[in-house]
Amino acid sequence: MTEKQLTNKIVAALRAEGAWVMKTHTGARNQQPTQKGLPDIIGHVYGYFFAIEVKLPGKAATRLQKQTLNEIAQGGAIADVAWNIEDAMSIMKDAMEGVA
Repeated sequence: MTEKQLTNKIVAALRAEGAWVMKTHTGARNQQPTQKGLPDIIGHVYGYFFAIEVKLPGKAATRLQKQTLNEIAQGGAIADVAWNIEDAMSIMKDAMEGVA
């Protein structure tokens, strides 16, 4: 499975649970300038914002991605790395509970 396929599965699972989510688009195909380190998924559930950096099992977020997640979390949102659908659901549930 590719990271893109995993991201798509996570987005579908989060939406099925009632979250509003969108994939961010970065990379060579994207013609718009974007901030480097932007998480792969941003969303909210019951008004609580969350951000998810998707990685394949065994892969780690870059220093810049970790820094961006930390900056988002400092604002009171839930922001973390997900290596599978279960991780992403846990991030969303933490947002629902307002866990920061």
